Amino acid sequence: MKRRDGHLCILSLFMLAGCASTVIENTNTEVNTIHRTLVRDQTQSVALGLNQTLIAEITSNPTTGYRWELDQLTRERRCYIFKELPSAISTNSQPQPLLAGAPIFQQWSIKLDPTFPCTTEQLIHWTYSRSWEPPSTQNATTQILLKPN
Repeated sequence: MKRRDGHLCILSLFMLAGCASTVIENTNTEVNTIHRTLVRDQTQSVALGLNQTLIAEITSNPTTGYRWELDQLTRERRCYIFKELPSAISTNSQPQPLLAGAPIFQQWSIKLDPTFPCTTEQLIHWTYSRSWEPPSTQNATTQILLKPN
């Protein structure tokens, strides 16, 4: 019996060590993720380090045809990498079908490009519009001033 107890004790230690490393990884992920909720017609400044991820979200209403589009200049090399994430319903209730007029959060993940590091501030710009309508100065906008940390 003593031999079995020793094996169980060693096995338990390995399992605890695995759990501890998982907790540390999750903590580091939270520290390295910055969340920002953007507001129409405002600019927010965000200091972003090389190993950090910015999650930017903006309230949207896609059932009306409007959505936020990240404006991109095609000739300019950007020092950040972005990806639109799946939308999240802006209420904390059970998952339900999207109702007409119901708001959601459009979300983007933004990271600094390690192969082309930022040396200056970068202005990231979104416009709220319908894809079938011509661009207008009346459309709402929002911006992030991304500062390399």
